[in-house]
Parts: sequence; C-alpha cells; structure tokens
Amino acid sequence: MNGIVASINQRWENLSEKHESLIRNINDVLNEYISGNLKNFSYLVVGVFGSGKTQLLIEIFKKSIDLGILPIYVFAEDLFENIPEGTTPQRLKEHVNEFVDNFRILFEQNHYNELKKILKCSEGSLKWDLLNYLIENRGKIHQSEKIVLLVDELEGQYKSLKKKIKTDDLSPLREWLEDRSYLKFLSLAPSGVYELGGADETRVKKFTIPQASVEYLREKYRLSAGKANALWWISRGKARHIIKNVEVIKSLSPNNSVYEIRRELEELDRIGQSVSSVPAVNFDCIKDNTKIRYLIDLAPIEDETGEFGLIMDVKKLDEGKLANIISEVFKTSNEDSLSIAYYIKMATTLISDKDFRAYIPQREFGEFFKLALDLLLENEQEKLKTIISKCYEEIEKENIKGQLMYKMSTLGGVELGNLPKRFPFEIKELRDIFPFPTINPIIFSPPSEVKERLGIIRKPFCKIKDNVLFFASYMDFIEYTKTDEFKNKVIPDGKYLIIILSSEELEKHKQDLRENSLLEWLIEQGKLDIRPLSAMLRDFMLSIYKEGKYNPPIDIRVVKSDIEDTDDKLMKRRFYLYYSSLKEYIEETEDVLKSRLRIFFEEDRVLPGAESSWGDKQVKEDKIVVPGLALAFYPIPIKDKEKLSKLAKLFGSKRGGGLSSLMPRKGYPTVADDLLPRGKGEDTNIIEKVRMFWSEKDKKSLEQLARILLLEDFKKLGNGDINKERLLEAFWRAVRNEFDDSGLPRAINRFHYEIAEKIEEISAIDGRIRREFELNIIYDNKDERKIMDSAKAFEELRELVDSGFESKLGRHILQIYLEGLCEKNGEVIKTLYQKLKGIDKKLNELEVYINRVVDLLENDSRLRQYVSNREQILEKLKLLKQFEGKEIEIENVMNIVIERINELRRVESILDNINKQLEEFESILMKHDLVEGGL
Repeated sequence: MNGIVASINQRWENLSEKHESLIRNINDVLNEYISGNLKNFSYLVVGVFGSGKTQLLIEIFKKSIDLGILPIYVFAEDLFENIPEGTTPQRLKEHVNEFVDNFRILFEQNHYNELKKILKCSEGSLKWDLLNYLIENRGKIHQSEKIVLLVDELEGQYKSLKKKIKTDDLSPLREWLEDRSYLKFLSLAPSGVYELGGADETRVKKFTIPQASVEYLREKYRLSAGKANALWWISRGKARHIIKNVEVIKSLSPNNSVYEIRRELEELDRIGQSVSSVPAVNFDCIKDNTKIRYLIDLAPIEDETGEFGLIMDVKKLDEGKLANIISEVFKTSNEDSLSIAYYIKMATTLISDKDFRAYIPQREFGEFFKLALDLLLENEQEKLKTIISKCYEEIEKENIKGQLMYKMSTLGGVELGNLPKRFPFEIKELRDIFPFPTINPIIFSPPSEVKERLGIIRKPFCKIKDNVLFFASYMDFIEYTKTDEFKNKVIPDGKYLIIILSSEELEKHKQDLRENSLLEWLIEQGKLDIRPLSAMLRDFMLSIYKEGKYNPPIDIRVVKSDIEDTDDKLMKRRFYLYYSSLKEYIEETEDVLKSRLRIFFEEDRVLPGAESSWGDKQVKEDKIVVPGLALAFYPIPIKDKEKLSKLAKLFGSKRGGGLSSLMPRKGYPTVADDLLPRGKGEDTNIIEKVRMFWSEKDKKSLEQLARILLLEDFKKLGNGDINKERLLEAFWRAVRNEFDDSGLPRAINRFHYEIAEKIEEISAIDGRIRREFELNIIYDNKDERKIMDSAKAFEELRELVDSGFESKLGRHILQIYLEGLCEKNGEVIKTLYQKLKGIDKKLNELEVYINRVVDLLENDSRLRQYVSNREQILEKLKLLKQFEGKEIEIENVMNIVIERINELRRVESILDNINKQLEEFESILMKHDLVEGGL
C-alpha cells in the first residue's frame, strides 16, 4: 500500500471531541486575528509523527484563504537554512519578516514564478500544490496585509538555530515570536518540544493534536466496538493511519481467511518515523495463528472459565478518584496522578466491549497498568519520565499490584469478580503485537553535550555489530577510513561494513562521498553501505555515552546487557524499543547488502594450479611465483614471451633444461615448467586457467581497486590466504606495471663476471688438459659436475641475456632467475675455477720441469757421454706429461701432478750433481794430464 501523506486534496477529519475543540480554538484565533482582538500571535502545533500536523497546517491555510487573509506555507529548513552563525535574535526576526514582506509584495504584483523560486517549489510537491491553490483562489484574498505564516517541521532546524543565534538563554526565536506583525503557526514534534529554550516556550501557545477516540471512531465510521478497537490499534490512534486503514478494517470480515487477513494487515503502513517506526501488527508475537482473525475485531469475547479479575466500566469510571488512589499507592503528585489516571481510562477503553466495559484478569493486572504507562510514555513521557520509571518498577511488586487492584475495585464502575468475558489476546501479547514508537530517545546523556564534549574522535562512536558502526560525524568516519582497522574490516573478500551516519551529516557530505574513490568502489561491490539515521535514532545512539563507563567506540551490546540487569523499567522499555528499531533497520539493510555483495573468491572454486604447482606448499617464496602468475594478466610482447619460453626451457626440469638443477630449491624450476610460456611463446594451461578465474567484470572491478590501493591493502582482499594474496599481488603488479627491474644490470654483470666468463675459462682449461695432457678430470662434487655438464646451457643463457627484454615483467623474471643462479652457483664456480686454474698452473710447471730435464740430457755433453741409455730416458721423461686418458678425480689430480713435479725435481737435482761430479773428475784428470781435451 502506498504511504499516506498530507495533501491539499485531503480533508481534515476530526477523530475525537478534542479534535473538534482544537479546530474551534484555531478558528477563534483566526477570527480574533482578523478582528484585531488577538493577544497571542505565535502558536505551536504539536503532534507525534502521523498525527496530522501538516494536514492541520493545510486546514489553517485553506481557512485563511476563505477568510480573505494571506497564508504562507514554508518548511523551516527553507526559512532558516541561510541564517549565518553569530546572528542575533533581532536579525533573525528581520530575516523572516523580509521573507514575509517579499512574499506579500510578489503576490500582490502577481509575480507567481518568483514566488515559486523563493519557496523553492518543485512540481508535484506540497509547496507547489499549496501555492497553486492560493493563486487559483487569489480573488478571495482581500486583506493581503493580514498574513498567516505556517512553518512546518521546525524540529529539524531548531537545534542548528540554537547554535547559530547568539543568545544567553538558548532561545533563538524569542524576538521573532514576540513580533506582532503577522500570525504564526509552527509545527513541532514532541521530541522537539524539550529542545525549546525557556524564553521561546513561554512566547508560544500550544495546540496539541490529540489521540483519536475509540468512542468517536465508532460513531464517525459506524464501526462495531471490536472494529473500532482494531482500527485504533493498527493505527495507534494516529490520524494519518486511521484515515487510510478504516477502509481496510471495514472490508475485512470473519468470512476472510486467516491468510487473507494477515496479508492485508502486513501491507499496512508502518507506524512512526523513519527507522524508529514499528509495524502496524507484529505478527512474530502471535504464536497461535487462529487468533489472527481477532485482529480485525478486537473486542472481549465470551469466556466460560470465569477467571477472577476486574470488570471496569469506562463510562462510570471517575478519573479524579482514580488519580487519588494512584497518588496514595505510588506517592505521586496530583498532576502526575491525573495523567496516569487519564491513560488508565484510555487503556480500558481500548480493550472494551460495545458497552465500554473491559475485563482484566487478576494475573494480567500488572500488564494492564503497564499498557496505560505505555500510552503515557508515548504521549507525555518527557514530562513524567521519573514517575513513569518508578511506576513501571513498583507495579512488578505483588503487594503494590494487589493494593492498587483492591483500591480500584472500590471505585464506581469497577468491580471484582469472575469474568464473563476475556480479551482475545493477553495484555502482554497486545503490548508486543502493537508496539509504540516511543518518542524521547535519550538514555543517559544529552546528545548535544556528548558531541560538544567529544569533538572529533576519528573512530566509531558506537559498534552495533562487529560490522555495523555508527559515527557521530562525517569527519570521524573519513578519518577512520584511513586506518588499517577499517581496511581489515571491509576489504577482505566476503566481508562488508554498514556505516551509519545521521541523515543531516550524510546529506551534507553526499558529494564528498561520491568523490572518494575507495568508498565508491566498496559501495559498488556491496562491501559498504552508508545508511542515514533519523534524528531520533541519532540522539538515541549519542545518548548511550556515559563518561567513565561507556566511551567510544561503545559496544551497544554491552550497554544492552547492562540495561537488562538494571531495575529501571522505563529505561529498559525505551532502550528496547529504539534498539529493536535499530536492529530491524540494520537487518533489512544487511539482507540487501548481502544480496549485492560481490565475492571474488567463491568457496567452491579452486585456484588453478595452487595445489599442484605454485601454491605455498609447493613454492615457498612469493617473489618467484608472483611474476609467473602475473603473465595471466600482463600484456607482455610476443617477443618477450618467446624469450621467456627459452628461459623456461633452460630452467624447467620438465623441459630438459640444463640449468634447472643449478637453481636454489625455491620453486624456480616449477615456475619455469608450469607458469612461464612454452614453445614459441604459448601460455601454459595453468596460466590460461588463472586468466579465466575472474570474469571480465570482476577483473575490471579489481583493476579499479588496484589503482586505488597500495599493494599491502589490496592483498587484504585475500583474507589472509597466502595463495589468494599471491594471485592478488600478481594482478596488482600487472595492472600497475610494478615490477622492479632495477637490479637487472647488476644481475647481468654478476652473471657475466661470476658465471659466464668463468664457465668459459673453466671449459677452456678442462679441454686443454684433456687435449694436451690426455687427462680426464672427474668432478666428484655433484655441484661441480652439474656445472661442467651445463656449459652449453650457460652459453645459450648468455645469448638470451645479451638479446634483452622489452617489458618490465620480462626483465624482472630474467633478473630473479639470474639472481637465483648467481646466488646458488657463484661460490661453487669460483671454487671450481680456482681449482682448475691451480691444476693448470701445476701442469704447466710439470711441463717446465720435464723440458728442463730433457734439455739437460739432450744438450749437456758430459751427461750425454755419461748416460748410456739417454734416448730411452728421454722418451720416458716425455711420457710424464701424458696421463694416457686416465680419469682422475679433481681432488687427486693436484697431488698426482705435484708428485710428478717433485720426482722431476729430484731427477734434475741428481743430474745436476752428476754433472758437477763429472766436471770435478774432469778437472782432476786434466790436472794430472791423465786426459786430453776432457772426458
């Protein structure tokens, strides 16, 4: 059903004798104003949400036209929004009076388009309709100097006026309200009455819109007692709902099924304002479905059990005497007692039969009294807050309950006895089925004082749930969004946050929110919802602050638990009503948000290759895996892909790569096999599946986020899962081309100097030793053996390195493989190089000694003559250089060569000694002329 709103076409309807009296009094005011006999020029129209405040202003508007005077209808927001801070009450009065004079002049000069501008009318709005009605009936206005200003929704602006206007008594309107230039009617909800400054309150006369009377409804709409009661309860006595719901109640009858009745009643408008509203009927509290049929006929029914209790006749009930009893039992003042008595009589009427008699079982008397207090709380609770709290508490005591019941039975129209009838629902059920949207939201502290005391706190004011946070101000929220706590709560996949801000804060900063790219992204993904909170619920939230006990961020669940343990029944009731409204509002929001929430890692979807290839159980280091995974998302040039496939062939164990065994055991070969391109640059199966893991829509969303967040924040989306974080990092780096290739020149230099050049020399030395010394060195160290077996692969890698890469990703992958290769093999190659250089040096030394001995034997004349088998010795000496193709372990080669060198040294030494002895012998012979010309 469409919500009912005030309308120029809606006729004002009296719903009680008090309504009739109200209209008479307003007519008297208008007539006195015209005649010049009016004493008070400022009036408040007070009523709860839905009671008809705006409709009453419309009625005054139309009556003013009929009387020939000029009415002006305006929202308080439009009238006061441009008032600057520091304005005086006198200047405020002048501001409003200038508006009124301007309106009158434009009306008299028929400048209707200008009128629409200053009223800020939009087509189809109430202001638009009222102005058009005025224009259509302009001929009736014969006293345009007589003006009636109708200001609607003052409660929304009064707080800000108290801040803007400089006053000593917090009464910003005092000068204007005293002004007698024109008649003023201001509409205000009861929740705003307690905000009025003292001077302002004394300068206005109040017209309070009453509750509807059940007796009046019976006569006006020709309803039975049960149907009139039902109409009142499903509407809570509020004009807005009664006018709309009356036809529903009339249309339903016992002939309708329980299902049809429930369906019709569920579609009724909620009672109350915004999120503090309650359903017309709370069906969750009806445990017996057969009772649903009584919801359209709420009158006492025949009962044969004869339960003991009170029979109360509303028509005979004396409120004054009842008030005396209440005063005696509860020790309340006369004024308070009269108020309670009035609502006891109202409660009795609301559960009465056609003769206005109610039947209250003794066991339900306490609940009946609470029902009366509920009605009082709904209408006058600020005035009687302390006494209501006391009464809620006292009625729980059996002696008080019995005393009150007995004393009431002595009143005229009240008797104790067996009850011939009973109400279809127990009174506790009735209270639960038809809850009231209680007005005053304050629990502990005045909201304005709380905000002033705390200022900017840069964190949530209150936590409703772990993922539902209320902020006292927009600035607090924005500062909080910069923290890790906020990001940890909202960014991880599957998580979401509901942020609650007051409606005015949200409206004020709507554009700022749109310009915040992170918040916009979160909202779009269903991970964040920023919800407006009504002024009443905002005040409720702020009021739970209690210095020293409940400090921000306040966990409202803790407050709830503490309040449940308190004896303050009023506080319990009020807290429960607002907390329940808040909870219901959040649940509805949460359900919608959950349905919109985008999940990037579905629970039943496995990350392609994570379990078999690149996961943390297979590869420990992210730095190797991430660049490989990035190939799924990076627009790498085809030439680079072809080169990467060559790199993969060299380092991949499955692809016969000669260098795979030389890499650290950190996943280099695995990445080469499973992630780097193959063949002529084709993607591997895993990379293709990784590329398809997210839809194009998901990838577009992730790309937006990647450009907003730093890497560590972006990885939070992985919810702490290492493999998800690897994939996310790969995506983030691919999107932003964030691959560090700054170390590539150093890695290339190191590779050339420490690896390639030394491998080239090692191979050359090994080859020369094989050729010249016929020595096959065996490399017993497995790392050395791998290096010697990979000489060709090193040469291929050298060519690949020298060819270069275009892309940062290609250069980065080359860099990490070169760094890994140098890290693992640099020292091994250096050691091997030093060993072979040492062996080569000794072999050269061996050759020198062989040549020296040969030279002695061939060229020394004495030794030639002396050594008879010289040629045979020379042949054997030359053979010392040859190892005859023997295979000798590298560690033994040096010893064998050194041993041969030492032997040759001894031979050389012996030959030197022989030569010296022969020379000495020759000298002796020559001395004695024993020989001619030497030996």
